[in-house]
Amino acid sequence: MDGGDRVTTFRVDFVQGKDRPRFTGQGRTYTTKKTRDAEKVIREAFVAAEIDSHGSCPEPDDPRASYSVYIETHRVLPKSRPKKTLLELDTYKPDADNIAKLVCDALNGVAYVDDSQVTDCNVTKYPRLRGLEQEYMQVTVLKNWNGGEHIG
Repeated sequence: MDGGDRVTTFRVDFVQGKDRPRFTGQGRTYTTKKTRDAEKVIREAFVAAEIDSHGSCPEPDDPRASYSVYIETHRVLPKSRPKKTLLELDTYKPDADNIAKLVCDALNGVAYVDDSQVTDCNVTKYPRLRGLEQEYMQVTVLKNWNGGEHIG
């Protein structure tokens, strides 16, 4: 289908939310290095997945297209938890909204023109598990609409 029906899924081996903006002594805001580095890794993982899945990663050029972003987090249960505890709900930081903000901001200009085009965003924080070897986020980006006409 022309311009739509494009799904890209990728994984990054960390779970992180976007830090709050910091301020200089002159009152200017800036993004922390930790956030900038995480955004770079997310962008690079998306581009690699696009090339692997679709053969190329075209620059987004349709500001009217709409996108869905689905984020799953998988985290390790801390060793400090009792041995009999195998999993627990992930009600800890980072907050789901900060995770979404980091991922959506990172994909500006590579998945879509601007993250204002994301009309559906879901973050699922799976229970923290004992025995999980690596924390990670799995991200799926779906292009839903093309030029205001529904695709699918």
